[in-house]
Amino acid sequence: MQALILCGGKGKRLAPLTKKTPKPMIPINRKPFLEHQLIFLKKKGIHDFVFCAGYKWKSIFNYFKDGSRWGVHIAYSVEKKPLDTGGAIRMAKGYLKDSFLVVYGDSFLPIDYRSFYIKAKKMNKLCVLLVYNNKKDTHVQNNISIDKKWSILRYDKVNPDESMKFVDAGAMLLKKKALEFIRQNKKASLENDLFKRLINIGELAGIKTRRRFYDIGTFKRLKEIKKIIN
Repeated sequence: MQALILCGGKGKRLAPLTKKTPKPMIPINRKPFLEHQLIFLKKKGIHDFVFCAGYKWKSIFNYFKDGSRWGVHIAYSVEKKPLDTGGAIRMAKGYLKDSFLVVYGDSFLPIDYRSFYIKAKKMNKLCVLLVYNNKKDTHVQNNISIDKKWSILRYDKVNPDESMKFVDAGAMLLKKKALEFIRQNKKASLENDLFKRLINIGELAGIKTRRRFYDIGTFKRLKEIKKIIN
């Protein structure tokens, strides 16, 4: 298994912590958040990583190098200008296998990634998201609607409605072929560009998880995750 970690954002809501430090490198219980994430994913059988970096990327590279200290291999795809999530993944195409996991460098989802990988591969879609019903548990509103065959019908963060029973849990299996829908060296987001195109052709699906996700996007959430990660 290969995992691409999106870790190029500026983390403006966490200023001044992120003035000199990229968000994934914020310490959580004496280790950078990204290190906790790397260690967890390695325990789940992932040893091949691609870090999509941008803002203050050298602090990430100088800490992790090639990953050998953790018994993994890390390649780096660095944005010279912000390309957003979809554009960043498209830029990393040369490092990617035919199918790969994508996780966010500011979120933590404690699941069995090998099991998810196997189930998602069997669905044979260009992209399969892990989805979660977080009506009660998190601070993010449900924004995904799914049919009985687990095809995603809508993904809308701006105008969600009651038909949307799930939210993106922060992990997905993506086929390299899906990157053909993203123009090279152009700014593009996953949800507003890639996902919408995949929905139109029936190639975006979801797998439900009962495990809630955590993230470090705000000071409140940062305080919360310190109780979860040791």
